[in-house]
Amino acid sequence: MSHKNILVPLGQDSKDLKALYHALSLAARIQSKLFVFSFEAISEKPGKKSPVIEACLDVIHSACEEGLQISFHIAADNSQKEFLELLEREHIDLIIISDTEIRIEKMIKQIMPQISCQVVQVETKNNVNFLS
Repeated sequence: MSHKNILVPLGQDSKDLKALYHALSLAARIQSKLFVFSFEAISEKPGKKSPVIEACLDVIHSACEEGLQISFHIAADNSQKEFLELLEREHIDLIIISDTEIRIEKMIKQIMPQISCQVVQVETKNNVNFLS
């Protein structure tokens, strides 16, 4: 199966970028477009990003320099509506999340009936699970 559009959601309390690295590797191999969706708390100081999001932006910048197509989106405070709109608007074929993204996993399980794409959870470099 060919995935043309891959989405990696990152929560307010993201602890790692293993889902992003997995998605980057896959996108490079199959020449897909990658979307990164960051949920940010409204109460955060303007312009202040978490260290994981800062690292994510550095990784994205490097990947873009290598020729990968990546789009970065920011949503306010766990907006399921914005998330679903992005899925539909960009025709997302695959969602990749980290096993440490507990809030995002719960949200995806809640909206699973509205999602028409496959969802993969990355535990370690070579270990993924399919959510259902």
